[in-house]
Amino acid sequence: VNFSQIPIIDETWGLVKNKVVPGGTLSNLDFVGDKVDWDDNIKEEEKLILADAQTSGGLLISCPEPKKEKLLRLLKSKGVEVSRVVGQIIEDKRCRIKVTS
Repeated sequence: VNFSQIPIIDETWGLVKNKVVPGGTLSNLDFVGDKVDWDDNIKEEEKLILADAQTSGGLLISCPEPKKEKLLRLLKSKGVEVSRVVGQIIEDKRCRIKVTS
């Protein structure tokens, strides 16, 4: 997951910097602690944003690499205002998520 590609609502930054986050977000972050390899450049606020309890995994779509441009065009044609590639799935025997800045 490439953090810089994640669309974030501007107002989110002020909330997270002031520690205005749902308790579920802290629980989520704790839960994934041993499942994520965080890049050294990822700040605590960024981790909280990615663990936000108010978002949904349903907001993510995966597809084979050769079909990504077609999918992005289809989403745009259906009125999806923001869509972008935020990462890729690679084989990892440890089944971990790597987050880069």
